[in-house]
Amino acid sequence: MKHFLFILFTFFLINGYSQIISKNESAYFRPDNHVSFELTLGSAKSFSTLYTGYVVDDGSVVVCFPNSGNNISLSSYYFWGQRIIVGLASTFQISGLNNSYANGDGSFSRFLLVPTFKFAPFILNKGRFNIGVGLNSTLKSILEINAKQKKENQTSKFSYNKSFGPSFILEYQEFFNTWAGGSMGLSYNYMQSKLTSYKYKEMEMNLTQAPEDLQKFNVHSLNFHISVFVYF
Repeated sequence: MKHFLFILFTFFLINGYSQIISKNESAYFRPDNHVSFELTLGSAKSFSTLYTGYVVDDGSVVVCFPNSGNNISLSSYYFWGQRIIVGLASTFQISGLNNSYANGDGSFSRFLLVPTFKFAPFILNKGRFNIGVGLNSTLKSILEINAKQKKENQTSKFSYNKSFGPSFILEYQEFFNTWAGGSMGLSYNYMQSKLTSYKYKEMEMNLTQAPEDLQKFNVHSLNFHISVFVYF
């Protein structure tokens, strides 16, 4: 997935650069004062590591990389003039553990809304380069670990507070025709999380009994994304 996104990202960059150096003066359709609906697929890399407190059969500690993994977004944007885009994205993201092992699995998932502002400093024949900022409004974050020991399921569920963090965006956007287009880009994201609920085998536990790494943490991540959209 990540290699596929990287190849497409490289293609979009080369295509955009070729338009900058091209002397072709043909006009493209600029969606001034239009509304778009967008589907986005992404793959993220987290620069933060959480030690879960669980140990696998070979003695190594199970870790989680929050905000890593794949994500999907549905968005709506308003093209205000030729250079300004404002909108709102709803995103679901899920991260796995560092490895799969015989006696357990787990995931870190979150749902967020991201109001976004983008500006196009470079307008090309068929597209534009956008820079932007967003506010990651995380509505729900859950870390769930399912461990099986002595034929007994032991599930731990960690729930986290609603939080806010910035997002910085760089992307290339191209218009295929008068009603559809696509984009490819990068975003840097920051998030803070604080534990609000800890359940072990469906029993509510004291928050201080959770592993220290899971009680409160900050996350830095880089997300690669590709989008398709329609506008009218």
